Amino acid sequence: MNAEKLGFIKGELYELEKDNVRYRLPNQKLPFLKKDFHVKNSYADFMIEDIEISISIYDGKDFAIEFNHFRSIKGCFDKDSNIEIMENTLNEKENILYTENNEIIEDVLKQLLEIHNNVYRR
Repeated sequence: MNAEKLGFIKGELYELEKDNVRYRLPNQKLPFLKKDFHVKNSYADFMIEDIEISISIYDGKDFAIEFNHFRSIKGCFDKDSNIEIMENTLNEKENILYTENNEIIEDVLKQLLEIHNNVYRR
C-alpha cells in the first residue's frame, strides 16, 4: 500500500495529520488470491468554527461531506475529477458555513481524492 510512502502512520487505521486535517485509510491486506481491495474508502476530518466536518470517499467516485456526523452533502466525481453535488441535507446555518468555506472544504476533498487515487491506483 502506498499510504506509508505518503506519510501515513500504520495503526488500526493509516492516519496522517496535515494542516489541521486528519486523513484516514483502512488498514487492510489484499484478500487471498485477489489483486484488489474489497473496500476502497478514504476519510478526512477537520473543524471549521464549532462544526466538525467529516469527508468520506467511496471507491474513488462517490463522496459524502458530513457536518457534525448528522446532515450532509453527497455527490460524485465526474471523469475529470470535478465535484458534482447530488444531495444536500444541510440546515440553514450549515449551508451558510459551507458557502463561506467552500474553497477550504473542496480543497480538503480534492486532497483526499488525490491521496485516495495514489493509494488505490485505478
